[in-house]
Amino acid sequence: MPVEELIGHEPHRQRSWRRRVGAVLAWRDWKLPVKLAAVTLVPIVLAIALGVSVLTSTSESSASYRRIDALIRLSAASGSLLDAVQRERTETAAQLTKGVGTSPSLRAARQAVDARIAPLTEAIEDAVELDPGLRNAGTNAGRMVGRLDALRADVARGRLDVVPAIEEYTAIAKALLTLDGAATARVSDPEIGATPQALRELLAAKEEIALQHAFVAFGAARGSLAPAELSEVRTAEVRIEDRLNNFFAMATPDQRALLETSVSESSADERARMARSVLGELGVSPDEAIGKLSEREWQNASGRVFDQVGRVVEAIAADVQRKSGQLADDARTSVLIIAGLLGVALLVAAAAVFAITRQLLRSLKQLRNSAMTVAEERLPEAVAAIQQGKGADRRVEPVPVLTRDEVGEVARAFDAVHSQALKLAAEQAEMHSAYSGVFVNLSRRSQSLVQRQLQLIERLERDEEDADRLAMLFQLDHLATRMRRNNENLMMLSGAEIGRRSGRPVSTADVLRAAVSEIEQYQRVVVQTPPTTKIVGHAASDVMRLLAELLDNATAFSPPETQVTVSSNLGPNGSMVIDIVDKGIGMKDAELAEANARMAEASSLAMVTSRRMGLFVVGRLAAKHGIGVTLHGGNDVQGVRATVVVPDELVLGTDGGPLTSELPVITDEGPVTTAAGSRNDSPDGATVANGVPVAAAATNGHRAGSSELPAGKALFKPGTSPLSDWWNATTAAEETKAPEGAKEEAGEDAAHQDGAARTETTPIYDEMLSAWFRSGSSPAAEQADAGERSEKDPAERAWEFAADENLQAVKAAASKSEPSALTKAGLPKRQRGEHLLPGSATPAQEPVTPSRSALGAADRKLDAAKVRSRLSGFQRGVQRGRYQARRAAEQQAMTPPAENPAETQNGASSPAGGAAPAGTGTGADKPAKHAGARQAAAT
Repeated sequence: MPVEELIGHEPHRQRSWRRRVGAVLAWRDWKLPVKLAAVTLVPIVLAIALGVSVLTSTSESSASYRRIDALIRLSAASGSLLDAVQRERTETAAQLTKGVGTSPSLRAARQAVDARIAPLTEAIEDAVELDPGLRNAGTNAGRMVGRLDALRADVARGRLDVVPAIEEYTAIAKALLTLDGAATARVSDPEIGATPQALRELLAAKEEIALQHAFVAFGAARGSLAPAELSEVRTAEVRIEDRLNNFFAMATPDQRALLETSVSESSADERARMARSVLGELGVSPDEAIGKLSEREWQNASGRVFDQVGRVVEAIAADVQRKSGQLADDARTSVLIIAGLLGVALLVAAAAVFAITRQLLRSLKQLRNSAMTVAEERLPEAVAAIQQGKGADRRVEPVPVLTRDEVGEVARAFDAVHSQALKLAAEQAEMHSAYSGVFVNLSRRSQSLVQRQLQLIERLERDEEDADRLAMLFQLDHLATRMRRNNENLMMLSGAEIGRRSGRPVSTADVLRAAVSEIEQYQRVVVQTPPTTKIVGHAASDVMRLLAELLDNATAFSPPETQVTVSSNLGPNGSMVIDIVDKGIGMKDAELAEANARMAEASSLAMVTSRRMGLFVVGRLAAKHGIGVTLHGGNDVQGVRATVVVPDELVLGTDGGPLTSELPVITDEGPVTTAAGSRNDSPDGATVANGVPVAAAATNGHRAGSSELPAGKALFKPGTSPLSDWWNATTAAEETKAPEGAKEEAGEDAAHQDGAARTETTPIYDEMLSAWFRSGSSPAAEQADAGERSEKDPAERAWEFAADENLQAVKAAASKSEPSALTKAGLPKRQRGEHLLPGSATPAQEPVTPSRSALGAADRKLDAAKVRSRLSGFQRGVQRGRYQARRAAEQQAMTPPAENPAETQNGASSPAGGAAPAGTGTGADKPAKHAGARQAAAT
């Protein structure tokens, strides 16, 4: 486990060593087990340090004694083999002197040597493993011992004389002495002392005795000694004296006494006398003395001394070996005892720390769990109940820690904090309720003022004839509408319900148009043709406001030159899926996730910030009706796509009933059933923008009409519709309004291509409708229109004009399906000008180029602005006349508003006046159309 995590800090991969040291030194942040361990750690560490020190020292002593024991055993093994080699050397010299190749005594000596080689080899390996410094000496001794076989073979074949054979054996003996000296030199211990070194000196003296014994015996048998041989005898005598003096200096009194008592004085004196005689120290020449010396006497005297010294060497070596083994065993036992005591002490200390820490941590765990339960479950539930006015129980359940120590005191303190938190939550809820009431009161007052402002603007628009002023009034009307939406948002933030409700279903197109009319940059919104469905009345207003908030965000966070597209279709389960796509800079994945989370968690006002009020309103409205709202990004969307899924229980068919698996599509020949949830399948991509419908082609090739969305000449029909009936019964009519710059829009949009006008419509498209009626009417159109006028009442015929006949001619020509001629293959034959619609530009005759002076003066004096102003005035007059006539007829048919007060709440309707049907009028009457659709969806 990392140090940071153990002491309560979060691990960090890039922490430097300074931060790590700082984290360790910040002991106040350590976790409780670490602190408790630190309290007991000091004495435990000291005990462990002392025990480890003793254990280490004992272990080192044990290892040293094991090494000393191995060295002593090596010294004993080398001394034992040296003794056997010395005896074999003496026997070999005796047999060579006699001229005999072998004898039973020689074979016995060789067997003794062979039996002692293996223990020496094993001792060398053990000693070298513990002390690698003996490797060279051990290797050299093994190599010299390995020469015995060749030496014996040469002796057996008679290739060696006595002196060379003695020299060969002496070389082996010196190698063994060197190995013994290297081993004893590494033995240094007070318990053993200098015994190994004294033993080495005694071994060296014994080697000199054996060497002198061999040479003198050879000389006595031969009757003379060569000068070199005599020099070896003399040198050996001197060395014997020196080695014995060194032994007496290093040996203990017991060891000296052992040597003195083991070697008999008579044998030592007799041998010393014979050696001095051979050396010529007794007044006799060496040759004479060696000639008189008896070989048997020398063998007996020198042999006894050699054997006695050998027994002393064996006794001292055995004593040293026993002592070193005992020391090694004692050290090993001490290590085990100290390690056991240290382990037991650690276990006892760990058990005590564990027991105390466990009890303390158990109490703290109960305290923590209770605190987390209170913080995450009980307190939020109690606070939520208090905020909802349910009167939650304010009694506090105590933390189940009953000890009287400091932990128990903390538990009681936490109970007091819990009680105080409930008290503060109740006070906060009361304060929040008071603030919410204030906000609701202020927003209702502001909404009432805005509604009165809208009524005043309506009266001004009704009496205004100037186009520019009418456009400004429309801007004021639009601004007041947005202010009303902000007031409603404020009421929703305060937890109040909006008063605008209606029980009658509203078409999807009206809901979309009303949502578009609620935003500032409505001109940029392009609404594709929605399905012919309706939204239930109690949810239509909320759906409209939800879409308006999303459209407002889409237009605010996208370039002003781009468009915002609104498309809708039916899902497989009958739900309505509405997509709002902008072309802005988009949002990052993290921002999208945060925005979606805010909308999903919009039940709490704490999530709202001043910049996120729209998301909160969207989330509140979506949660209220079970509507799904999701923001999408990614590579397939340039900006952000907002997907709104209206559940199937809020979506109705055209007949006002719930949707099933199929929806009817109205064509010229009757209803044709298509799959539910199909998209806009028009081959032309016919759409509706801001509420202006365009007839779309059904999948069977016929032109599809809609009873809810008027098109063509029906735009100028003064008749009523379900929408106008519903709206006029619940709200006051809004006067026609013209946006600022309407005259410029009419001139600019006249240059749009016909294909674009068929596929999509925008608010500017409404002002382009007058361009359809610039050409004269055809006889067919007049005939069709005359038949239709005969069926109308005088009030409707009073407001029909010649321009209306062109529209009928256009519809008649567009509905023509039979080709004029066919090819042999049965395909329609194209004829030039066959599909030209009435009102289109007619082909000009062969132009005759007149001179510049022949141009008429009237053509040169035409002013486009004046023509546009005249046409706009004419259009407004037609609209005003239709509106007044329809209003008079509807007022006669309507019941007094006082009889149905439930549908005229919050000042949402005007006391006197109806509304123009959504989608009627062109150009300057576009504001009235938007306002009517907006109120139709919002009421």
